[in-house]
Amino acid sequence: MILKFRAEKMIDRCIREGKEGMLDEKTRAKIWALDGADANTYNWAAIVHGEDLAWIDKTEEHAGAYVAVCDCE
Repeated sequence: MILKFRAEKMIDRCIREGKEGMLDEKTRAKIWALDGADANTYNWAAIVHGEDLAWIDKTEEHAGAYVAVCDCE
């Protein structure tokens, strides 16, 4: 399934979970670069390992990355 990644959801979740210290400038920039990207739940980590992750493909604007499904719509 294709979902839309939402940077604000991820940042809000990190703050809520007490992990705000992990959100340095470089990390926030990467998260915002991925905002609105298509995230595919059909990927190695989800299918083979059963992890609740979606994969965002690499583009010219950003590197590929796994994101939590709960940070997507």
